[in-house]
Amino acid sequence: MNVTSSCCHHGCDDGIVVTIIDGKMYARNCDCTLQLIARNRLKKAFIPVEFAGVKVSDFDANLYTGDNANIAKSAKNTAIKYVEKFSAVKSLGKGLYFYSTEKGSGKTMLAIAVGNALMSRYQAQVRFLTTVDLLQEIKNSFNTGGASGLLEAIKDVEVLILDDIGTENITSWASETLFAILDKRMTSKKITIFTSNSHPHDLKHDTRITSRVSKMAMAVALPNESIRQVIANQEEADLMQLLLG
Repeated sequence: MNVTSSCCHHGCDDGIVVTIIDGKMYARNCDCTLQLIARNRLKKAFIPVEFAGVKVSDFDANLYTGDNANIAKSAKNTAIKYVEKFSAVKSLGKGLYFYSTEKGSGKTMLAIAVGNALMSRYQAQVRFLTTVDLLQEIKNSFNTGGASGLLEAIKDVEVLILDDIGTENITSWASETLFAILDKRMTSKKITIFTSNSHPHDLKHDTRITSRVSKMAMAVALPNESIRQVIANQEEADLMQLLLG
């Protein structure tokens, strides 16, 4: 990787800043190199564009009504604490399982916000996939001979965000594939963050999978309330304000 001094204001040479203190030479990555690494990390995470820069602080519990606001605040606080304590929970191999029976409840946003925070704060390697897309990608890769490589990459990634588990078509092949992935991640204590429309105990998979999901991640309830239209209305109002002043 070549980053010359012309691309930054730090006087780097080939991406390295050299400082001499008391006759001793110290080298470190230039800030522009670190920014490039961060951009590459985000690209490899396959985070949807909609959520690429989302932060846990962006999750607004006040969008929910009544007691649901308190449920949302509790979920947000759990996400905040998880990021803060990640070094400790990583050694335990414990992730989070955000669930709500309602689509548009914010569970995917909060899961990705945690993933974004782990990338920026701990330089974690993160990969986002819906369960449906994961299984489809593996199936497609059989045609190119890359199935084993993709499977190993998913099994080994430091943090896997597995979105919408339980919405996939549950066939014997899908169950065996998910079992292979989750079993390897569980035994190697890799972090997996799930989202679902069901509590782990209510997933339609067999107990080999549900028991592993329960062991790998702490269940975190989100309100059974959609805020998608509320957010859409806010965005429309912001656009009108921008256009009409």
